[in-house]
Amino acid sequence: RRLTRGQALAAYGAAELGIAAYGVLFPLLFSAVRAAAHRAPDSLALDLAVTAALIGLPTFLMGATIPLLTTAMPETQREVDAAHARLYGINTLGAALGALTAAFVLIPGLGLSKSLWLASALDAAAAATAFALAANWWRLRTATDTETATGPVPATQAPLPNALIYALVFASGASAIALETILVRLV
Repeated sequence: RRLTRGQALAAYGAAELGIAAYGVLFPLLFSAVRAAAHRAPDSLALDLAVTAALIGLPTFLMGATIPLLTTAMPETQREVDAAHARLYGINTLGAALGALTAAFVLIPGLGLSKSLWLASALDAAAAATAFALAANWWRLRTATDTETATGPVPATQAPLPNALIYALVFASGASAIALETILVRLV
């Protein structure tokens, strides 16, 4: 409730960028952890702690995307539930498509490394789109403030292209779950 639409979109972009960076860096991180694990004592507790450390950050970031977009999308407080349900549904469809595409098309066709790069690139593209939408929202809000000179303009007066947000949330679900599928195969 405290974030403006522009701030929520920028935070969403930062989350997507973090997911993309993690995807790119994961092979290096995993190699280092695997090398260290071979020297460590055999322990279920240690294995669970290392696994949690490896997947904690991207899991948190992936889980933050829908709440952030739910903050950015609705125009009124009454629209929050409907917007959240719509975004969650579209994201779930994207996730299903991403899992199927990664498992049956990308990995067999491109291999793990190229699939990982592609999924990370899609997350980076989602981040760039979110940053552009946030910048556009701020530009529209500032222009309206300047024109009216009556103080802050409510967030509802700075329109967002809903179709673009829906495409973004679909692509986010697809790329996130594709990335998870690829990372699981790497492990």
